[in-house]
Amino acid sequence: MTVVEPVKRPTVPSGTASVLVAGVTVWLLAPNGTARLALVGQLATLGVLAGGFALFRRDHRPLGVVAAFVGLVAWVGALAVAATATADLGEALVSLPGMAGLLALALALAPLRGSGSRGLLKLGAAGVTLSVLAAGLFGSVPLRTLLVCGAATFLAWDLGENAVNVGEQLGRRATTRRLEAAHGAGSLLVGGVAVGAGTVVSDVGSSGLPLPALALLLASVLLLAGALHG
Repeated sequence: MTVVEPVKRPTVPSGTASVLVAGVTVWLLAPNGTARLALVGQLATLGVLAGGFALFRRDHRPLGVVAAFVGLVAWVGALAVAATATADLGEALVSLPGMAGLLALALALAPLRGSGSRGLLKLGAAGVTLSVLAAGLFGSVPLRTLLVCGAATFLAWDLGENAVNVGEQLGRRATTRRLEAAHGAGSLLVGGVAVGAGTVVSDVGSSGLPLPALALLLASVLLLAGALHG
């Protein structure tokens, strides 16, 4: 009897959701329409890149290399478009770290080899977090949007971590959609509670929070989300 070893790579549902949630977060923070259009292009190129990796793993190596190369070059082009669309350093700091973080997330959750990289996952989440913090620093989005983006960043990291964990324990080919959906729903609820708590705190205080208080509030939302989830 032949025993089929599980494919220990990040699962598709949670991995895809992680990248999409991070993408929506960066889209909400984008300073203008051109940056948003570049972001949509980036998400498409990440799909091409992941598809190239999949072809390479399935022994269609020449086609996989070409697809991955095209996806990477197109991603760099989209990033360049986003960079030229920024009017100043503040807009660049709001847009570019998050866009770079999306690439790290995609590489972590759709790896060429291995079972995924928690290091790249953390790096990707850190990039999106930097964009959120920059948006708070420069006041480029309303406070509630900032809180939602902070919680969404936690959600993107958590979904990615779950994709890696489930892939390692059960394998990518196992039927895990219900398990992943339940985990995602729980994480979404936790994020919603954290955003609600942050909104209540901000409403109790003044409408124009000073920068230290704003940073503390955003950090508290992230810590609360992590504590509730843990």
